[in-house]
Amino acid sequence: MVGIYTQSRTLFNPHQNRYGQFECTYRANPGWSVSIANVQTRLYPQTTTSFRSSDPSGNTEIDPVQLIIARQDPLRPTDHGHEFSTRKGKLTLSHPLWRVGRSDSTFYRGPLMIDLAGDNIPGITREGDFGEINLQYGTKAIKESIPTKMAANVTQLIAETLIDRPKLPGGDFFRDPRSVLVARKHGDEYLNWVFGVVPTVSDLLKLCQAIIDFDKNLKQLLRDDGQYIRRRFDFPVSRSSRIIATEGDSIPTGAHLFGGIGGSYVNTNFFKTYEDGRGTASLTEERSERYYFTGAFSYYLASVSSPGGAIARGAEYARLLLGVQGLTLDLAYQLVPFSWLLDWFANVGDITSNATAFQNNNLVLRWGYLMRETRIKRIYRHPGIRFVTGPTGPITQTEEFTQKLRVKATPYGFGLNPNSFSESQWAILIALGLTKNNRSLL
Repeated sequence: MVGIYTQSRTLFNPHQNRYGQFECTYRANPGWSVSIANVQTRLYPQTTTSFRSSDPSGNTEIDPVQLIIARQDPLRPTDHGHEFSTRKGKLTLSHPLWRVGRSDSTFYRGPLMIDLAGDNIPGITREGDFGEINLQYGTKAIKESIPTKMAANVTQLIAETLIDRPKLPGGDFFRDPRSVLVARKHGDEYLNWVFGVVPTVSDLLKLCQAIIDFDKNLKQLLRDDGQYIRRRFDFPVSRSSRIIATEGDSIPTGAHLFGGIGGSYVNTNFFKTYEDGRGTASLTEERSERYYFTGAFSYYLASVSSPGGAIARGAEYARLLLGVQGLTLDLAYQLVPFSWLLDWFANVGDITSNATAFQNNNLVLRWGYLMRETRIKRIYRHPGIRFVTGPTGPITQTEEFTQKLRVKATPYGFGLNPNSFSESQWAILIALGLTKNNRSLL
């Protein structure tokens, strides 16, 4: 039947057997029988959770017409998405099938692999550590994508100027040029410039630009009233790298059959000296993470069919186009001293900005999804060894883990509990057809 299912399977390297083993064959000494050994065992699962039109057995596939009916939502006709996650891993070897042979019938045929004691993913089953999705990215994306974002903020400009009026640059030096507190005055001038003059000038320029673009912004505001306004926001890809482990005097697995683990013994049919089969191995992890958001907003301006509605519409124009407004949660937060410092450690400013926009502008998120794609590459490196027949060159072994994750937003943002919505928030959802009277999201 139709629903959300989780399915898993194991992905195999072409050189593994059905048990996940990398095997080799060899004859260690002349006249001995051929032996088979397991070099390493590694299992890489793939797990996917998503919407399916049938159960995992595939025996109850729904009729396409019934599928369309089942997925059709007359009150949210443009939201056809669902939450989704998939993760998988794979292994790539630089020496998957190495051959060493001599005229005395001794030989080795199999992979050369690397095994480190400091590996932070112990065991046979290998899975990357992806961590939980960071919903702060979703909150930030909504703030940057909101269609009712104010072009300027006159109220904030006036309030900040009255509370902490910036000084004329260089004024302290002109008033007391003989002062011995030169270093302190330099510091005060820098803070006044960075946190006083620059923000004030920036706000003034925004206000001037908003006045110049008033007619264009007004037409856009009226054109989008009641419409589906689709937005996408991409974050820069974050990358990091770290060394997990290093190990000296390491011999690749496969070659260890002839290298004398734990002692100085070495099979001279394969190595001339003890050192020929050893080197310093390392494990490095490279991680990349990409977040992006897609969604559709809707807002409704006040009706102008009555005098009261016309006044409300004018107030909306003043608020959305110039930032003329009363005291709001976001404005109160912005006026708190050193609120910018708090935003370095938490996205409080984004939360208050979104809450104010959704509360004051009859704004909802008709549908919204935050996607994260994470790639982890773990590279094992060994400088290589020298068999009697010649060197192998550098040996590498690369594990690659990938996860794609998609989470769904509520009409007022990510990570919110609908039970906490206010009466006015539910009223807006009902008016926009995003819920029934039973206060449950469709």
